Amino acid sequence: QDPQFQGFGVLMRYVNKVSHLLTGGEHRADVALVYHGEGDWMSGDDRMLMQEPAKELYDHHLCYDIVCCDDLCAWGRAEKGKLLVRDEQYSCLVVPYAKYLPDQLLRKLRQLSEQGAAV
Repeated sequence: QDPQFQGFGVLMRYVNKVSHLLTGGEHRADVALVYHGEGDWMSGDDRMLMQEPAKELYDHHLCYDIVCCDDLCAWGRAEKGKLLVRDEQYSCLVVPYAKYLPDQLLRKLRQLSEQGAAV
């Protein structure tokens, strides 16, 4: 006896159709955004949360993925000016400000920059 039941059925048919159309699609983000965790833990209040650059990217309609420090250090590499992390490819890497960052991350950022990735 729910008056919204008929509308719910319409909504679910639409969701089913869209899900079918998107099956097999690939998500491609332009930007990799480093998760701020390590900088937050090491720098206290003298850091930027990733939400700040994330909002700027969102406001400028740039698709981004959040990448953790561990994945970036283990899987990050640069080829032909692109950043590659696992199976993903990015045009650039955004690192939120932090007074202190782990040495391993700083070495990786320097290496990626020297290999031609936009950091």
